[in-house]
Amino acid sequence: MLRKISTRWQAAIAILLLLALLAGPGVAGYTAVQEGNGTVDELINMQVMEQQKVEKGQKIFEELLRQKVGKVPKYGTEEYWQRLTEYADPAGKLRRQDPQKWELIDAYAYDYYVRNILPPVGSPEEELRKQSQQKPAPTVIQSGSYNRSGAVNYAYRYVGNASDNPFYKNYNPAYHAFRADCTNFVSQCLKEGGGIPMVDAWWRPWWDKDDWYYYRHGSDAYDSNNDDDWSWSWVKVETLHWHIRSRLGTLVSSPSQLQLGDIVQLNLDDSDPNDHSMIVTKIDSAGNRHVTYHTTNTKDRKLSDISGTKYYLHITY
Repeated sequence: MLRKISTRWQAAIAILLLLALLAGPGVAGYTAVQEGNGTVDELINMQVMEQQKVEKGQKIFEELLRQKVGKVPKYGTEEYWQRLTEYADPAGKLRRQDPQKWELIDAYAYDYYVRNILPPVGSPEEELRKQSQQKPAPTVIQSGSYNRSGAVNYAYRYVGNASDNPFYKNYNPAYHAFRADCTNFVSQCLKEGGGIPMVDAWWRPWWDKDDWYYYRHGSDAYDSNNDDDWSWSWVKVETLHWHIRSRLGTLVSSPSQLQLGDIVQLNLDDSDPNDHSMIVTKIDSAGNRHVTYHTTNTKDRKLSDISGTKYYLHITY
């Protein structure tokens, strides 16, 4: 595990060079594109911080486990994963008692999940080939009609525009504002603007990619009481990818197949997992697709100006 993390550390500088090409400040700052440019130093700090969170999360989790039960189960076992999900659960006690420790353990738990449990996402070409050979998913949510214009309008309303308070201004206060908020924002667009209902089967755990939900508890803005809960598919890039493809849409090969309200996900260095989620909010007269996203707050960025491997997800709901 530590060797894999080290590999991503080695790729960090390469990622950051690509990040700098994204919307001025890239995908790791807080300020809106219309209001300022992030610096390379800020991007480096953000990327390094994310890697550190995974490593620190593992240490904190195993330390807490030793204090509670006297030992740490063998890495990779069912017991190890079960214990890890107990601490990483957004609805668990740890997030309310010590949100800083919980955030680190959550980062480690998701990294563990992607590397050991979740099916890997291959290249777009590989995934399209596999998709063409598969039968339609046996389980789908009830049929509906995705409100594409509603999703776009929601994205415009809450994209954020940030000079005085870049982290929160114009975010929807009914949702937790994550430091890495891109997938949370896209999920909000799909549900609040697009009218796609949440999915929450009682027999599935919160980390299962087939569930997709966010529950607000109380009226505190931005989940300041740390009592909301959500599924990983709501807030994590890779799990949303699989949720869309199994229930809401399909992977397509070209941006010309994307409509307003469709989703684009980005992998900056062809590593696992994917890095970023964006929503298509504009198609110009030349047919160019433009995307809007959080982290950093960016409105109508021309998709062809963004570097990295792109996954085009067409919503068919």
